[in-house]
Amino acid sequence: MSYDTLYKKPDMIIRYLTDIVSKGGNMLLNVAPNGQGAFPKQTFPIIKELHTWMQMNGEAIYGTRPWRIYGEKMNPNQPDEEIKAEFDDAVFNGFPQQRIPDVRYTSKGNKVYVIVRHVQDTVFKLRAFTKQDKIEMVKCLSERQDVNWKLDEDGLMIRMGELVDSYPIYVLEVSLKNS
Repeated sequence: MSYDTLYKKPDMIIRYLTDIVSKGGNMLLNVAPNGQGAFPKQTFPIIKELHTWMQMNGEAIYGTRPWRIYGEKMNPNQPDEEIKAEFDDAVFNGFPQQRIPDVRYTSKGNKVYVIVRHVQDTVFKLRAFTKQDKIEMVKCLSERQDVNWKLDEDGLMIRMGELVDSYPIYVLEVSLKNS
């Protein structure tokens, strides 16, 4: 993906990062100066967007591990994200070409982090949670407030009320009781 494309879609870096971390990987962001020692101006909005998001939601990234599943689609019938570029060494970017609503999961201790990606609905269900999960609290990291939730046999129902400030990608922290 060219700098010009990323400049218009800096959230794709965050989407890519959250996908990699949910699967136990690490992402190397290689931003280098040009021949004159200056960083390309196109990189600044990308780095700024990533920095701002990490300040609010870094807890879901740093020191986390994959949860029992890496993620789930909001609609089980939706297609997978497409990568239209063919592998061609440094030209291949590996970025999905669509922003399909879905979630990714990470965990640390007794907390599960739900990384909500491009979900416009303020009410949605997370089917990865079951009645065996003893949930104490759900809160939005960027808003630092509790979220309305209900756990039933079909999953964890989330009611946000309104989209959060860090939309299109925000994080819910689910605190589980120690067993």
